[in-house]
Amino acid sequence: MPDFGPDQSHFNAEHAMRTDLDQPLIIATLEFDSGPARLLVDGVHRMYRATAEGRQNLPAHVLTIAETATIRAH
Repeated sequence: MPDFGPDQSHFNAEHAMRTDLDQPLIIATLEFDSGPARLLVDGVHRMYRATAEGRQNLPAHVLTIAETATIRAH
């Protein structure tokens, strides 16, 4: 099974295999000098299940740079 990130102390594979793959991932868009970059904010367990089951596509809500900045400010 795949590993997601260096700290997996809160990761639960059994929980991951029960997640709803129809629930969209949430992806933030950050702005850097080199251009925009995307960061998975919510959905690591769904990504794990999708990878384990060979599913290549998942629904996702991609936040704009402005939406991400608004959330980070709060």
